[in-house]
Amino acid sequence: MINVVLYLSQNHNPIDVVEQLLRKELVASAFVDYNNESYSLKEGVLVKTLNHVITVQTKQLLFSEIVKFIAVNYGQDIAINSVPIVSANDYFDSMIRVNTKKI
Repeated sequence: MINVVLYLSQNHNPIDVVEQLLRKELVASAFVDYNNESYSLKEGVLVKTLNHVITVQTKQLLFSEIVKFIAVNYGQDIAINSVPIVSANDYFDSMIRVNTKKI
């Protein structure tokens, strides 16, 4: 099991992305953080970027399929990473297994 984190620019509708991922059973649940501030240095200047950040829970084996789905439907300019869920209680484990496609 993993948490997948997607960083969408303000041009994308995060609810549309979440709905499509849920309908395709690629994820079990999702959380949206609107207007998440990130900072980086570009040519020595501090740059602030606003993103919508989606965090979803899913099976590790679905990660590549999620990345492909996002690239095809929303573009390749969306940063995506995953973090393993090291442990979970039975309820959480079952929620992911029941609500994602069978592999």
